[in-house]
Amino acid sequence: MVQTQQQRIQDFFAIARSLSTEAFDKRYAHPFLLGREVLEEEFSFATAIANVEEPQILAKKEGLHIRDWVLPVHKAGSAAAGAVRLFVGRSSNNDLPIPHPTVSKLHAYFSHEDGKWWIVDVGSSNGTTVNGMKAPPRAKTALYDNDVLVFGRCAFSFLTARSLYDLVTRLSAAYEPTVES
Repeated sequence: MVQTQQQRIQDFFAIARSLSTEAFDKRYAHPFLLGREVLEEEFSFATAIANVEEPQILAKKEGLHIRDWVLPVHKAGSAAAGAVRLFVGRSSNNDLPIPHPTVSKLHAYFSHEDGKWWIVDVGSSNGTTVNGMKAPPRAKTALYDNDVLVFGRCAFSFLTARSLYDLVTRLSAAYEPTVES
């Protein structure tokens, strides 16, 4: 599997300004996951280091921040969007890796059938929810634009290309100063 690089929403500002809605839809014929939050305080990982001469020292690593991640729900190199399963999980060999301890190594997968998107939890330890409802393990759950998906404790919005374009153009206008002549 090819690992998808997460992008930030700001990475789409220039693209959205240079394309019409229709051109953006054509370029991105697949949905996206937009990172929202980790549903508790951000994790701080600590490793205990002990040696004979010094007391125990804690080495802290920065927590995971997923806000504004943009993950394309698309397998690189596939002929059609969603032509195959797109796997989500903590392991880096997933199509959509989410490196958080509450996300299983292989957590869920997306599929696209008959023009409809689905999510299937593969029996993950901490489950998958869609709009606050637990997705039954190993059963397809239909997805719609702006649904909120939670893998373990990591929340994302499921957005069509059109919704991402609308959001990006609004944010771009608010955060990027315009040049006056």
